[in-house]
Amino acid sequence: MLLNLFVVSLVEAQVTDYRTRIKYLHEAIDKKLSDRSNNLYYETTDSLKRENKDSWLWPLCAYIKAANEMEVLAPGKSYMLPVEKAIDQYYNDQPPYPAFQDYVFKERLSSRFYDDNQLIAIAYLHAYNRKNRKKYLDVSEMIARFMLGGLDTVAGGGIYWKEKDKSSKNTCSNGPAVLVLIQLYKITHKENYLRKALEIYRWTNDHLQSPEGLFYDNI
Repeated sequence: MLLNLFVVSLVEAQVTDYRTRIKYLHEAIDKKLSDRSNNLYYETTDSLKRENKDSWLWPLCAYIKAANEMEVLAPGKSYMLPVEKAIDQYYNDQPPYPAFQDYVFKERLSSRFYDDNQLIAIAYLHAYNRKNRKKYLDVSEMIARFMLGGLDTVAGGGIYWKEKDKSSKNTCSNGPAVLVLIQLYKITHKENYLRKALEIYRWTNDHLQSPEGLFYDNI
């Protein structure tokens, strides 16, 4: 009995410690990295090492996922909204498909990466399942159209890493694509999402998996 109580107390202490760390990290990001003048974030606290005025998109891909998980822990809070406002400023509607570019659109035109966009869709679809907010589904379907625009038959199939750069097809742009499509299929029941998910899943295993069961970075 005493051992059980000890284990329960230890688990509770760990959970409390995790929550404390989450709180400190969030407060530090909000205080040190948030640019409140334009609802964006800095890449680093070291102003001398900033290669840009504002952050690249990919750190926000991680932060929007973290914000979603924070809302799971604290229902009623709105941790995602500030990050969404930042991500919205990376939106580039140039053809053939709109998507988020890797840097703030109003500051300059820049590249659009399939994996960055996929990570946003994964977070938004998790949030959609919680909140049923139409924006999350609409943006995710937009991202699906964009990433499927990077799918062709070169090397037997698969999605490129970066728009307009046909030098590689990467695990980081095909694995998340499967997850986005499966989540969209579960929500919308559109058969094309399931077909494409299975197609990309099989191609990734056939072309990017090593004999040892690991995955190469790219082909």
